[in-house]
Amino acid sequence: MSAVVKDVQDAAGALVEAFSSLESAETDVTNGTSDCVEVATAVSALLQREAPRMTTVGNRISACLLGVSTATADYVAADDTMSEDVRAAQTHAVESAGSGDFSWFTERSGVQR
Repeated sequence: MSAVVKDVQDAAGALVEAFSSLESAETDVTNGTSDCVEVATAVSALLQREAPRMTTVGNRISACLLGVSTATADYVAADDTMSEDVRAAQTHAVESAGSGDFSWFTERSGVQR
């Protein structure tokens, strides 16, 4: 799972880098097309029009990465808690088998014995 998240983070970083270079690309297009101003104007307008959409794409990727990271951390924490509960249940099962005192189980389950 962490390898996938890292790959996506790397790809997102490359995407952000590409998006951030659009401003200089607009300048390059304008400067490099002095003979054909219409092309430079059209490309510049396209880049300006699409900039908010590209920002939104980057934001969604970041939000997904944060969501996956948070969900994974919560899953690991829940798994650790469950493991602790299983170990405690095993310990109390052994103790209850010898003593006949099942209060640990009945208190946790709400079942009256």
